[in-house]
Amino acid sequence: LEIVPKRSAEILLPIISDHTVENSTIYSDKWGAYNDIKELYHLNLKHETVNHSLHFVNPNSFVCTNKIESYWNASKYKFKSMCG
Repeated sequence: LEIVPKRSAEILLPIISDHTVENSTIYSDKWGAYNDIKELYHLNLKHETVNHSLHFVNPNSFVCTNKIESYWNASKYKFKSMCG
């Protein structure tokens, strides 16, 4: 986990690049900042998504991000209880 000041592509893509090995598959929701993951071409990433406004699990690829989103939610709750 990494705390970021803003969830923009300019902030998130360098973090993804720094913490991802070549030929990895990234699973994400359709958050706009993730649209440019393909721009990290030097890592040869595969990017699979799920559109949460339609499904919890992508019916074609079976991509599901519920576990990581649950983990993130629990982390945010812990940080808020520690720091207000």
